[in-house]
Amino acid sequence: MSLVTYATASKTANLDDPGHLVIGQEPPLAPAVCLGYRFFPNDLPASHQAPAPWRDYLLNHPTAGYVVDETEYTAHLLRGSSGIYYKSMECSKLLTSIVEPPHNGRRREAKYSFNPDNFHTNDDPCYDCVGRAVFVTSLLVSGFLQTVPRGRLKRILEQLKPMLSWANSSLKLQCGAIRYDVGVADLS
Repeated sequence: MSLVTYATASKTANLDDPGHLVIGQEPPLAPAVCLGYRFFPNDLPASHQAPAPWRDYLLNHPTAGYVVDETEYTAHLLRGSSGIYYKSMECSKLLTSIVEPPHNGRRREAKYSFNPDNFHTNDDPCYDCVGRAVFVTSLLVSGFLQTVPRGRLKRILEQLKPMLSWANSSLKLQCGAIRYDVGVADLS
């Protein structure tokens, strides 16, 4: 079975989209699961809940972080969005043996910041989507993702490959009863 990560780059011109990274797995005889780590704007001070001030606030403050079921979000991305990056590797351990999927779509876990290194301690961890993915995947496959300074999404993209084609699929993601065949181009 494969461990996979999917990412979308941040769009600096579009402050509504800071980019995101999820990890997923399609166990044999079971539906795929994709999990992410994110914040929710409603947890921010009222003056920072609109997308424009997210970056400034989250670079300087932590907020609540959540493990989120990103399976449907990932299926949406794979149905046609451009700018998707991925990495896949064989993995004998189940993702769900490391991270329990949230039962109601999300579960509070640790703190979240766009600058997690400034707020992280062993007793009170802080991550962004990249840092959390690196931590979790390291427990599944050593070296799958390398740590990047301050959890920067643009630095983790250097370890991933862009999805260039939707034909001749080798990766599959099953969401409910729908199976998506996703073509990828190997740049190595």
